Amino acid sequence: MSRSAWSTQRIRDLLKISRSLYEKQNNVVTIAATGSGKTLSFWIPLLMALEDKQDKFIIVVTPLNILGRQNAETLTAAGISAVSDIEAGKHQVVVINPEILMREGGHCEKLWKKSAFTSRLLYFVFDEGHCVSEWSSFWEQYKYVGNLRFLIPDTIPFYIASTTLLSPVLSDITDSLNLQSKCTDHIFRSNDRPDIAISVRKMQHAVNTFKDFNALILDNFQEGDPPSLKFLIFFDSIKEAEVAVRHLRSRLPDTLRSKIKYFHSIMSDDYRNDEYEALKNSDIFGLCVTDSFGMGLDLPDVRLVVQWKVPISMNMLWQRFGRAARGDGIEGYAILIAEKAHWDDELEKREHRKAQRQANAKKRKRKTTTMQKRPAKQARTGDVQASHSSVVIVPDEPNQNSSSDTALNLEARRSLYAKRANRGIGAVGKELKVLSPTMLDFTNAESRGFQCRRMPITLLYSNDQRVMKRSAIKAYIPGDTESELRTRLLNWRDEQMEKKFGRALFMNYGSGLLLPETSIQRVIDCAQAGKLRT
Repeated sequence: MSRSAWSTQRIRDLLKISRSLYEKQNNVVTIAATGSGKTLSFWIPLLMALEDKQDKFIIVVTPLNILGRQNAETLTAAGISAVSDIEAGKHQVVVINPEILMREGGHCEKLWKKSAFTSRLLYFVFDEGHCVSEWSSFWEQYKYVGNLRFLIPDTIPFYIASTTLLSPVLSDITDSLNLQSKCTDHIFRSNDRPDIAISVRKMQHAVNTFKDFNALILDNFQEGDPPSLKFLIFFDSIKEAEVAVRHLRSRLPDTLRSKIKYFHSIMSDDYRNDEYEALKNSDIFGLCVTDSFGMGLDLPDVRLVVQWKVPISMNMLWQRFGRAARGDGIEGYAILIAEKAHWDDELEKREHRKAQRQANAKKRKRKTTTMQKRPAKQARTGDVQASHSSVVIVPDEPNQNSSSDTALNLEARRSLYAKRANRGIGAVGKELKVLSPTMLDFTNAESRGFQCRRMPITLLYSNDQRVMKRSAIKAYIPGDTESELRTRLLNWRDEQMEKKFGRALFMNYGSGLLLPETSIQRVIDCAQAGKLRT
């Protein structure tokens, strides 16, 4: 959990969540950034009950076994017993996955009928709550987890926590878990991660060579050389993760090749636990992983996260990027290596080739029709070439795929992102990969007129509407102190602008490009009001 988790606003949110679950017995749905302390909020209401000498326990529903193990270790360190067997004698926390929880004829089914058991149940936690909706298509037990509402007393609240709850997903979860509006509190915060620098790179080499990863391991790397940043590389394919490991190992001397491993669902629990600990202890350089690793795992010093190929949704990408920079004061990097097929310049080339093929096909059809209508004997005419209009390329969905859409209407984009994409772009001759409009805009942010690559993310999750409100500053008459501070800030801004971007850019655009006047004035106002410590 990063230090930002202890901001005043976040502490207030923790108190709101605790009051809703413990005092009001309301359901709670919360959205917050990765690393912001969501897991801490699971335990505080329970600790309040235990402090009040109440014999209570909670159930945490988690999608991944290793995530449950991590929660158990955290609680054990805090002096709270966590067990996975819900029929054990004394326990305050049960960490369980949906498969065991909803197994027909299983142990849990019998317990819901025992009032001695349910009367002690304080609340349910659905960790990584978006899985209730997004994973129900392939994990059958998630389809029926909402049946719990009809098996246990309605006074037992549900707590749904996630980083990525879009409106359609939230609506689905609300219906699935039967969350009544009159007894459900929503606490939404920005899920932005300003401590992670994000970038997108076009794939430069053949996809099956994995040479785009060469920058992770320098040429002629030898034992004793400083390793790269601790990294995670995410794949959507187990096979690709394993082949990528073989390529990265080939760039290391034999004695170091065990420093890079893969991590996916086919591996045993013991193997995955061992490799998780190895990365945690910096015994290895990095892991090539699938989603079996990703969600909720708290490794504080992972500095670099790479996504191999464009995923179908921003939810998936943002969850994976959020594995970086979880520790105090750590900044991270997140890189998407995108196939050429998803870049606007490549799309335009393909559209041009498609239009050219269509024009040639029409030309051949006209020629065939003319030959069929020609009499059996006909005098040869002169070599006259028929004229035809030039080819005009019109993308099927210009708002999604055209790089000419530079006059961006941000609210229109926000509305577009809220809808499910019905079609997508894929490699020619292969099954189409359906990409969301957000992913296409994120990949092509520069060519589509976005001034910041983070803007599609901001619009998708409405982070601009969830930022903390600015504190009010009483009107005042500036004095010598404020005047001196302004002069120093302006001088500092000029120095930093020239230092970072060069004198030519400084002279052409001024230092306001680095720090606008409104920000400088805000610093002065906050200093005058005593809101700045230094």
